[in-house]
Amino acid sequence: MIEHARTLGLVGMGGGLLVQWLASWAGGEATTAGVVLGLVAATLLICGCGLYAKAKGYPAWFGIAGLLSAGAVAVALLVPDRTAFARPARMQPPPDGA
Repeated sequence: MIEHARTLGLVGMGGGLLVQWLASWAGGEATTAGVVLGLVAATLLICGCGLYAKAKGYPAWFGIAGLLSAGAVAVALLVPDRTAFARPARMQPPPDGA
């Protein structure tokens, strides 16, 4: 897993959920502040899910799942890491003849 992207993804997803909670506390869609905070939350969730998906070896466009809010965070955390099995070329075992 790409640690830097993983960390940024977790911060984005957590921040998005926090800002989404603040948006609902600020009045949700009934106030301008609620709408602005909701848009900020959606942006953070989409970017956070995209970075976390990229860190796990999936395409970054999977971040669009961030629109599902907490469900997307749960799926992002549960999806298997595809980078765990990839080994750099320098770590490959030598061929049989060597």
